[in-house]
Amino acid sequence: MGLPRIERNWESDLRAAKAEGLTVKQAAEKLGVSRGTINKEEIATGIYLRRVRRNIQNFCHPMFDWEEVLAEAQQKGMNANQLATQLGVTSPAIKRAIDRYGIELPRKIPKRPPAKKPGA
Repeated sequence: MGLPRIERNWESDLRAAKAEGLTVKQAAEKLGVSRGTINKEEIATGIYLRRVRRNIQNFCHPMFDWEEVLAEAQQKGMNANQLATQLGVTSPAIKRAIDRYGIELPRKIPKRPPAKKPGA
């Protein structure tokens, strides 16, 4: 059920918002709709607005000295998933720390060794 659909020309509204350089949140406030509505209409029209990344410095776990941990993992040749498993944190936590400190680790999952065949 929900509220009735707002009849408007979304394509022109989103093009205008994009031309003004508005973010999804700013466009939603300006048009008087939710961010979810903007997201839905972006998909429908294929016109995507600017996204602003939240301040990643507020999202790194204080339990670790991330700069030291990442540098050590880089020297050992570890990837982000291996480090996450070793530290007991999620991969996104590692990726946020990588973004924060700029110390790159490979992000690909390593290939698994071939499975052993039964009876071999």
